[in-house]
Amino acid sequence: MVILFDTLSSIISLILAMVTRFIGFSGILRPYPRDHALYNSLFFLVVILNILSWSRNRKKEKPLQDQDPAQRLSAVLKNRGFMFVLLLLYLYITMQSSQISRIVMAFFLLYDVILDMIFRTYLSHFLRDDDKNNVLLNHRLVIIGDKARLHLIRRRLELSGDKKIGINAELSFDDIRKSDIQKTLSDLKTQGSTEILLDTTNLSDRQFFHSIIDTADKLEMIVRIIETADGEFAGSDQFETFSNFMIFRYSGMHAKADVLGVHYAVSNVPEAVLYVKKHLRDLSGKYLCFSNVHTTITAGEDDAYKNILNSSAVTFPDGSPIARTMRSMGISNAHQVAGPDFMEAMFQASMDGSVRHYFYGASEKTLEALRQNLESSYPGIVIAGMYSPPFRPLSPEEDAEDVSMINATQPDIVWVGLGAPKQEKWMYAHMDRVQGVMCGVGAGFDFHAGTVRRAPGWVQRINLEWFYRLLQDPVRLFKRYFITNSKFIIKVIIMRITHRNRS
Repeated sequence: MVILFDTLSSIISLILAMVTRFIGFSGILRPYPRDHALYNSLFFLVVILNILSWSRNRKKEKPLQDQDPAQRLSAVLKNRGFMFVLLLLYLYITMQSSQISRIVMAFFLLYDVILDMIFRTYLSHFLRDDDKNNVLLNHRLVIIGDKARLHLIRRRLELSGDKKIGINAELSFDDIRKSDIQKTLSDLKTQGSTEILLDTTNLSDRQFFHSIIDTADKLEMIVRIIETADGEFAGSDQFETFSNFMIFRYSGMHAKADVLGVHYAVSNVPEAVLYVKKHLRDLSGKYLCFSNVHTTITAGEDDAYKNILNSSAVTFPDGSPIARTMRSMGISNAHQVAGPDFMEAMFQASMDGSVRHYFYGASEKTLEALRQNLESSYPGIVIAGMYSPPFRPLSPEEDAEDVSMINATQPDIVWVGLGAPKQEKWMYAHMDRVQGVMCGVGAGFDFHAGTVRRAPGWVQRINLEWFYRLLQDPVRLFKRYFITNSKFIIKVIIMRITHRNRS
């Protein structure tokens, strides 16, 4: 349906552009231009180019009904820009550019952007209630919740009209308490149940809640949680609409995707936070990586560094190009998990004092600003310690002292802000030596300290955060973005061609 509206927008825009040029500017009705055959061919050409543009972007874009206004504008600008560039290339290659009015082309682009934005906004209202992109595809569902609400949940599922949802069983919390959780869920999985819809509205026993999650995690069953649990789910944009419920999808980090040799987790920010909080003890001594385009390309050129990224407990896609590439591979649940976003969500989830944070890296000035911001923005957060190591290689004795100093504070999470690839190499070298799970977050220290401004939310949503950072530090980042991003695009194209040939 989107392609039909895009094409209609282009045709109407071309007509309006020609009317503006040949009637509006002259004030009188002028004859149709002599090169009318060329103008007539443009109508056919824009139809073809719209199809090409749609084919290129259809897997990269979120469903129209899930896009906010900034994301819709970004999609329109990318689609119209791509089509317009192809149109100009065609005219230059065929040596017909001089025969086309530049005023017509300018107004065509202007009208096309405006009309397409209007059409997409109008269409999104009709698609907003369509949950086809979020429903379970022939999966068998287990409903677990308060006994008094089970009938209500089933009724709402039935009223949703989604025929693809099969309810395999209903279990109240009292039913589960009377039996063994492991055996109950194992039997349900044997019977074909693959997902759990967990209602925590009236559940105050958090230990019991985590027991259900832990058991489902071990059985590799996906859990969909109605509402929230202990404020652990930060970032409302990561919630899904599921049969009129606002739910959060928890998969336990089982799904992985290979992008240019790096094994990325299929996840999102709130799920990552919940996973780390639940597995702090198991993750102690291990490390998490937040890898972007730059580190992915570096890994492709350095096998040792690639091994470091793939030896982590989890490597998250810190960069929208990585997440978009994963979605283009058919992994619709892949989202960007940026280090600063993960930090913010974890800080919010640990304001109850349940997590001890240690910060290793950056300068003394940055760490002092970071402490002040964290204590004022996240009251109740426990900062176990902070240390700014020298900006030089450490001797074995100095390194041993740092490890002892960190472990003496008994941290749960050690935030490492040494910059890539240094921080990943440091974490790998200190695996099983440092207490707590190490998280390499690079510029996250500066963002949360306020020493470096992060791009506004709307800039992040239209995937232009890289450009915002480039403007802040053009000398250092221009070469990185220009070279590594170009390499990434080329390698992804080769990867897709190779994959298609194999299939």
